[in-house]
Amino acid sequence: MKAYREELENRLAHAWINPTSQNVSRYQEMQQDMMNRSEVFSQTWMKNVFSNAGLDHTLVAPVNQKAVHVYLDQQKEEKQQVIKSLSQSHGLFFFYASNCPYCHQFAPIVKFFADQYGWEVLAISLDGGPIELFPNAVPDNGLASQWNVTALPSLFAVNPETEDVIQVAQGMTSIDEMENRIMVLTRENK
Repeated sequence: MKAYREELENRLAHAWINPTSQNVSRYQEMQQDMMNRSEVFSQTWMKNVFSNAGLDHTLVAPVNQKAVHVYLDQQKEEKQQVIKSLSQSHGLFFFYASNCPYCHQFAPIVKFFADQYGWEVLAISLDGGPIELFPNAVPDNGLASQWNVTALPSLFAVNPETEDVIQVAQGMTSIDEMENRIMVLTRENK
């Protein structure tokens, strides 16, 4: 393969430096041979995929429209189960400031997420002010600095027993983004 590539490059260089019909034709012939070999390789590749289910990636990530819907439904169900099960061991810490408009817009999203998945929320006010949906908010006791909270609103999933901390949101995000982030950050490396 190395010799083949070198010959192809030499023919291209020769044709480019001295573009006579004969030099260009010599390069084109070898280029055509390479494309023919690539086509045979590609066809053999696909025959192997079609003959061996272990090589067919569409069985893992389908492309058929109906199969895609089934796949996405399964992914959604798995995501919901993982997030619900995490709610048994983790709680949400919601950092906000009462003068932050994004925090006030994010609060209903946090509340909906928590209600949907059964999470408890501890709202933590960085300026000591209230936020409507979380009337039992507590003032920050230095935790924001300890966890390097630099953007508001911020949301963390915390396991109080293991002290495992997962940053779920930094800035205002959607529920889908929070779900995806939790899935990525809690997935075991396989």
